[in-house]
Amino acid sequence: MSSRYRMYPTAAQEVVLRGHCGHARFVYNLGLEQRSWWQPGRRSISFAHQCRELTAVRAQYRWRAEGSSVVQQQALKDLAQAFANFFHHPEHFGYPTFRRKGDEGGFRLVGQSFTVEQLNGRWAGIHIPKVGRVRFRLSRPLPNGAKSCRVKHDHAGRWHLSFPGPQPPVSHCPTGAAVGLDRGVAVAVATSEGDLLQAPKPSMGQRRRMRLLQRRFARQVRGSNRSVQTRLAVGRLRAKERNRRKDWIEKTSTRLVRAILASGWGELARRLREKAEASGVWLVEVPPAFTSQTCAACWSVRREHRESQAVFHCQDCGRWADADVNAAMVIRERGIRMLAPAAGHMVAARGADRVAGALKREPTSADPVA
Repeated sequence: MSSRYRMYPTAAQEVVLRGHCGHARFVYNLGLEQRSWWQPGRRSISFAHQCRELTAVRAQYRWRAEGSSVVQQQALKDLAQAFANFFHHPEHFGYPTFRRKGDEGGFRLVGQSFTVEQLNGRWAGIHIPKVGRVRFRLSRPLPNGAKSCRVKHDHAGRWHLSFPGPQPPVSHCPTGAAVGLDRGVAVAVATSEGDLLQAPKPSMGQRRRMRLLQRRFARQVRGSNRSVQTRLAVGRLRAKERNRRKDWIEKTSTRLVRAILASGWGELARRLREKAEASGVWLVEVPPAFTSQTCAACWSVRREHRESQAVFHCQDCGRWADADVNAAMVIRERGIRMLAPAAGHMVAARGADRVAGALKREPTSADPVA
C-alpha cells in the first residue's frame, strides 16, 4: 500500500525530471545487460560492484555526472531487488526485462536525498536533487516517517509521487457470516447473496473518441508534433478509464471486506487480500473446478445444468437460478468446508467473532478441467 499524490512541476522542472527518468532507465538497462553476461561457474555481479563502476563512469563521462547519483544508484538497487524477487519467488516474479522509452518512466529516492514540507492545507512540496521544490496536491494526509519515495510519469503526461507504507486496517463489524463469490466475464463478480457487481466501462462516446484518435495516430508521421499530441490525448483518455477502474476497485474491495465479501480480477483480488489481512478477515481461496456445473441445492455435477451463460437449471432437482449466483453459493460452501478443519485452531488464536469470505482463485494446471 502506498500513498499517491499528483505532482505539478513547472516546465523547467519537468525537463530535469524527464532527464532523471532517462538516466534511471539507462542505468537499469545497462546493469541488466551486464548481469546477462553471467555464465555458469562465475560469480554474479553484485549491486556493490555495479555501484563502484557507476562512480567511475560518472567521473569519466560528463553527461552521466549531470544527473543525480542517488537516482542512478537507486535504479541499480531496483534491478538488484528485481533479481532477488525472481530468484526467491519465481512463482510470482519473472526474469527482469528491459525498460522501454515509451513506457511509463520513473525513479526512486531514499534517505536524506529528499525532503517534504507542507505549504498549506491543500499543497505540499518535495525537494528533489537538481530539481528543487516541486509542488504536489495533498489529496490525503502525509505519511509519517517516510524513508523512500517514487516519482513516476504516465502516458497521459501526469507526474505522481508515492510513499510506500503498510495497508491500513479497514473497520468492520464482525458478524460470523460467510459469503462466496464467483468471478466471470459477463458478470465481473456474483455473490452468493444474489448481488451482481460490474466494473465501470467506457461510455459509447469515449469508445468512439478512442477509435477516432487511434485512426488519426495511425495516419500521422511517427515522432511529429501532431503524433505526440495525439498520443497524449489517447493516454489521457486511457488514464481516465484506468482511474475509474481503480476507484471502483478501492471502493468495492473496502465495502466487500466490511460486508464479509471478497471479489475481483487481478488488482481487485490483490487489494482485497491486503485489506482482509489488515482487518483480520478470513479469506479462503477455493479451487475453481466444476463450480459452474454444481448445483448448490443437491450438489449434482453435470454439464447439462448450464442451459446458457446466465441460466442454471439442475436436471436432477429442477432448481432454477442465476448461473453466477449459483456458482457463488457453491464457492461459499466449499470455503466453509475448507475452513472447518482449521476452525478450532483459528477460533482459539483469533477469536470466534471473525468473519470469513470464500473467493474462487484462478485455475492452475493442477486443477481438473471443468
